[in-house]
Amino acid sequence: MLTELGNTLKGRLPSSMVEFALNYIQYNEFGLAFETLCDYIDEFNVKITNDEYQSILYIANLTDYNDSYNRVKNLHSHVI
Repeated sequence: MLTELGNTLKGRLPSSMVEFALNYIQYNEFGLAFETLCDYIDEFNVKITNDEYQSILYIANLTDYNDSYNRVKNLHSHVI
């Protein structure tokens, strides 16, 4: 699911950045891949759809992601 989300961001984020983030999955660093994509969305002010935001929430919930820095919560402001 994270790979699919990353692929939907290509075009709004450079492909090389998406691939860099998703590459962490190969090293069993799913959480780092997720955080990196969330950071990129926020840092580069990428607009996301409500469906993409719901996918982010689902992934965070599924993985018991500790959103101590409000990475996920703050992405709501990027929804168009």
